Amino acid sequence: DVAGQGRAYGNLGSVFQSLGEYEKVIELHEKSLAICEQTGDLVGQSVAYGNLGNAHDNLGQYRTAIELHEKKLAICQQMGDLAGQGMAKHNIGSAFFEQALYSDAAVAFEQALCLQQAVLQELDPNIADTQLSSSETIKDTAECLQAALVQANQPGKALLAAEATRHQGLARAFGLDPHSALSSPTLLADTAKLLGCSVLYYSIITWPLPVLLIWAAGPDDASPIFCQQPLDSNAALADLVNLTRMTSCVARGNNSPERGPTEDVGTVIIETDATPEQAAVVYGDRCKLQSAGHLQHLCTLHELLFPRAVQSLLANLPAAPLAICATDVLHRVPFAALLNPTTSTFLIEHHPIVSVPSLAF
Repeated sequence: DVAGQGRAYGNLGSVFQSLGEYEKVIELHEKSLAICEQTGDLVGQSVAYGNLGNAHDNLGQYRTAIELHEKKLAICQQMGDLAGQGMAKHNIGSAFFEQALYSDAAVAFEQALCLQQAVLQELDPNIADTQLSSSETIKDTAECLQAALVQANQPGKALLAAEATRHQGLARAFGLDPHSALSSPTLLADTAKLLGCSVLYYSIITWPLPVLLIWAAGPDDASPIFCQQPLDSNAALADLVNLTRMTSCVARGNNSPERGPTEDVGTVIIETDATPEQAAVVYGDRCKLQSAGHLQHLCTLHELLFPRAVQSLLANLPAAPLAICATDVLHRVPFAALLNPTTSTFLIEHHPIVSVPSLAF
């Protein structure tokens, strides 16, 4: 059974891949490839070339990896395999990224994204598992595209990539046209002017390292701001968000910006999972309360989500409402209750806040 031998070599290669023995991986997949070529098995050849490319990539042999992934791509094109083409393009983009060829990586990731979205369009919408798997693949490639564009010093295009993917996901969920996303290079500033408010747009990428990307624009003619905040991990951010939700605070009373820093604006109600003692917090004494440790989480998250450049932009527009376009775990952030540790005031005391799912909605 020659074909069975080829599959066995491929399976052995996958085992050694998990063990990190990449030279052995290459040896086994080359044997698998030779048998697949002998039997005319195009699917097997495609898989073998992809596995060989990944092994060379793990060894830091990126040019060889790209050549192998391009061979996989050619075979997948011959077979009309869109998913395989998307995978090959994604892996080519990764190899370019590792060589700091960020513009080339961005092109490859964008092509991969188009192919993956075409696959999603062809899937049966009634089969949830395949829809979810394809959507996760698209999400991963979209993150890689954003990372490449940021490294290529093209944050405006990175924003458009984030928005296009977000809008398309929402559009599919609501049965709308997924290809109607806005694509203007001045998208953020245009939205701020149109709504007459400041706009904050957040995106999280986890590759190659977890980073929070922040874009901000006001309704005036000032240039939009772009910031990057390193994250320990996405899980750590999720934990911090959950802690803030456990001590979610809302300031009530006089919200006038003219009041003095020690004037009482009323009661701060801790709304979820709160003890009676925590729920009786008085604004002017909050830093002295036993719950101060919990409130510190609100300060920490404020510093992460509102770096100095963003705070400066908002300080110049104190009366402007604030539209926040969050993502992933940030949808759970109690933005109104975030506490500025410098001014000891809540975000809601300075800006009316509205959440928006995407700029195109």
